[in-house]
Amino acid sequence: MGLNLNFKRGNVNIELFYLILIIFIFVISTFTGRYVLNELNDNTQIDDTLCNETKKVFSDMTNRYDGIMDNAFLMFFVFVWIGMLVGASQIDTHPIFFVISIILMIFLLIVAAILGNYYEELTTEEEFLNYGDSLPIIHYVMGHLVLFILVIGSSILIALYGKSRFG
Repeated sequence: MGLNLNFKRGNVNIELFYLILIIFIFVISTFTGRYVLNELNDNTQIDDTLCNETKKVFSDMTNRYDGIMDNAFLMFFVFVWIGMLVGASQIDTHPIFFVISIILMIFLLIVAAILGNYYEELTTEEEFLNYGDSLPIIHYVMGHLVLFILVIGSSILIALYGKSRFG
């Protein structure tokens, strides 16, 4: 009894929507985590009942957080893109769905623009003012989210619809 994948169709737009949503949730979670970690570190540093080793551990953890989360975001972003390309190349779909995919891609670009603008507003808030500078990869991707979604979506559409139907 094998796995039947005949029900799969070219759902590049649903995958891109999930990618946009997951990226945005990851960024908001990273910002919230950094805010909470900074508050905990500040409270730990002024607490006289804690030993210096505890203060040093919190300080080191706070200093490493930005680099770890920035690089984790980049790895996640690249690996999901590769996974989407591999998945799209394995799906057989009819070329008529290409037109529908292009129309839905325009809708996704609008959603990406809205979320990119919201990110820009978020980084100008007082609590998150310097977060864009300390997370350069996240800041760059979110600042150019529409372009990244356009490139990813186009590459997935090419992988999905660009293969020979006779091979």
